[in-house]
Amino acid sequence: MRLLQIVLSLGYSLLLGYIVFFARRRRFITDRTVNFTPLRNSYDEYTNFNVSFTIASYHFYANLVGNVLLFVPVPFVLCWLFKIKRSATLIYCCLGLSVFIEAIQYAGKLGVADIDDVILNTSGAAIAILYLRKAGKRSAIQVTRK
Repeated sequence: MRLLQIVLSLGYSLLLGYIVFFARRRRFITDRTVNFTPLRNSYDEYTNFNVSFTIASYHFYANLVGNVLLFVPVPFVLCWLFKIKRSATLIYCCLGLSVFIEAIQYAGKLGVADIDDVILNTSGAAIAILYLRKAGKRSAIQVTRK
């Protein structure tokens, strides 16, 4: 079981690294851009597309759902590999990882460093933590409040 957890964690980590740094949609930019205003870019994207399905609406929903789903596995990996069981510690680790990713994207000129991504990534991790807490004794991983 432990070997499977390590293999799944490594596979997810490689996939996460590829998606956030090397995926085809990533491009090098000439000037660094940072957005510290929460939900500004998401709101701007949302107000700029029609109700009908367009490329703009696809990008909005893909960004929204993608950033949330991208971090759902992170608490599982942290529980498996590092035996972290406290909800607060898991949230702080996921928040720190998301900020680290955005900082690397900024430093490497790989798109826009955006606070919305940090919020959405951490929300995805929080969803997983809630699941782990609700699953309780029925799951192999037990997460506590303390």
